[in-house]
This record gives sequence, C-alpha cells and structure tokens, in this order.
Amino acid sequence: MRKQVTVLGFGCSLCRLLMDNLYAAAAELGLELEVEEVSDIQAMINLGINAIPALVVNGQIVASGRVPEVEDIAAHLQAIGFPQE
Repeated sequence: MRKQVTVLGFGCSLCRLLMDNLYAAAAELGLELEVEEVSDIQAMINLGINAIPALVVNGQIVASGRVPEVEDIAAHLQAIGFPQE
C-alpha cells in the first residue's frame, strides 16, 4: 500500500536532504511512499507553512524550517498512522 506525504520547498539543499531522510525512513519501515513535492508559495501559506523545508503527513505538519533525522521521520510516520507493513 502506497503512503502519501508532501515535501514543501524550492529544491534547495535542505529540501533534498529532507527527501533523502524521508526515503531512508520509509526504507527502514518497509513503506512505499508517494511523495508530492510542492513549491507553490500560496499552497504553502494555505497549509500554514511558514518556513521551508517542510514535511506534511496525513495533513499534519511534521517539520517546518528544519530537516528531521531519519529516526524522527520514521517515528512520525508510525505515530501518524503509517505502521510497518
């Protein structure tokens, strides 16, 4: 089952690091993610994002303005309803 998450940013080095950490966390958990990348400023404002990079899972902002560690992302994925399959 594919899981959807959203990464918000403009493709900067921190955004790419967030993507790397996200995919590493998914690999640890055995998840197949569907990642949406959003660079539209108005969409970010509508979601309540005030700093990039940002990570949104199940409509919940998991991180904004920082890059969480792989372990932190994995914990968020599990806590928000993306258990190991």
